[in-house]
Amino acid sequence: MKMDDEKIDLKELKKALSSLSLLYVEDNVRLKEKAVTFFEKLFPTVYKACDGVEGLALFEKYRPNIVITDIQMPLMDGLEMAGAIKKIDKNTKFIITSAYDDKEYLLKTISIGASGYCVKPLKVEEITQILYTLALEISEERSKSVFNNYLHSIFNNQDNLIVMLKNESVILANNHALSFFNAGDIKEFKEKFQNFETLLLPHDSFLYHKAAGLSCLGRVKQAMD
Repeated sequence: MKMDDEKIDLKELKKALSSLSLLYVEDNVRLKEKAVTFFEKLFPTVYKACDGVEGLALFEKYRPNIVITDIQMPLMDGLEMAGAIKKIDKNTKFIITSAYDDKEYLLKTISIGASGYCVKPLKVEEITQILYTLALEISEERSKSVFNNYLHSIFNNQDNLIVMLKNESVILANNHALSFFNAGDIKEFKEKFQNFETLLLPHDSFLYHKAAGLSCLGRVKQAMD
């Protein structure tokens, strides 16, 4: 890994990765030690494994955010390990490495949802750019998750029946609304009311803001009785 190839500011990258952990899986001892030394300068926590079996075990125990793995390894190859990890946590970010610039490998990495494919020996410029992109993606996903949890909390603590619509389709309903319409969850609610907007009656005191996609359910058609 040649440091003179870098373009991403390493201090900025380290800050972006400060709350993330990495699992690095590589059977080449020399390459692994060299790469781990570099990754430990960026990540607060780096787990290392020499094959897919060990890598999978470490993932199950520690659940790192990002996995960088070689493809060809003993016991379990990187693609098989990646597939097993995706079943545990589909949001895990993967970077696949290989000594060969093989189109077949590249297609396989795409099929498992890998975020990047790097030919060994790894280049600092290439790997840091991918890591920075992944750090931003994870940060955005976390923000959305926090917002969604906050939104659900607000919805479910309201005494009113609340339904959120987007393009005339239901995307969220609070517990009171689910109970009122006898739906066990949002999936069942959607199946029952594919065109929920047609059930709403206009009323001066009825809060209905289509642009915002938010409807507080005041009255429904008598046909619902």
